[in-house]
Amino acid sequence: MTGIEGLLKEPEKISPVLIDLPNGVRIMSTKQGTVPLGEKLKLNKVLYVPNLNSNLVSVARMTKDLHCTITFFDDHCILQDRPSRNPIGLG
Repeated sequence: MTGIEGLLKEPEKISPVLIDLPNGVRIMSTKQGTVPLGEKLKLNKVLYVPNLNSNLVSVARMTKDLHCTITFFDDHCILQDRPSRNPIGLG
């Protein structure tokens, strides 16, 4: 999810999805799109949520969609291709 509509590539209207924000406010998302994470990686079906103050990502969905594993360290994370274990991203 993102509150920055400009991050979405190929935005499209969707049936409204009700989102519960951490502050207790409920808001509708009516758009989704693709968000590039670099030259080769992209997240699909990212919801645009107006007034969301930070970008949120589902680690479970990212590992499934990108067929990767993610290892977290105290100051970074590494995305690796599941079969080859080659690095495909760094955050």
